[in-house]
Amino acid sequence: MTYRSQVFVNRILPAFRTLVSRELSDNYGLTQEEIASALDTSQAMVSNYLSPGESDLAERLSEDPQTQVLVEDAASKAANGDDFVEELLDLLSQIQDRSIVPGFSEADRVL
Repeated sequence: MTYRSQVFVNRILPAFRTLVSRELSDNYGLTQEEIASALDTSQAMVSNYLSPGESDLAERLSEDPQTQVLVEDAASKAANGDDFVEELLDLLSQIQDRSIVPGFSEADRVL
């Protein structure tokens, strides 16, 4: 039995962090240490997020225009030291409504 919380923690959150990390690095010029601070994670995790091919799901999400807007908004907030929980919740809604992530809608329980 797979729970939605497992899919979220193991696949969706890392993919979202990957996209936000790339946005912060590419468009805001933040260092890995600064990105780690903005995302409340370690520099080593940011290095993983920024590695090519790190997340197939991140690549799939990056091709979705609505998701890209959420990533850009989240990165803008993170760059300013603000919280981006609203964007993450919007992403979850989109994933559920539009079946962007295989297995999430079929998971047994909600978060």
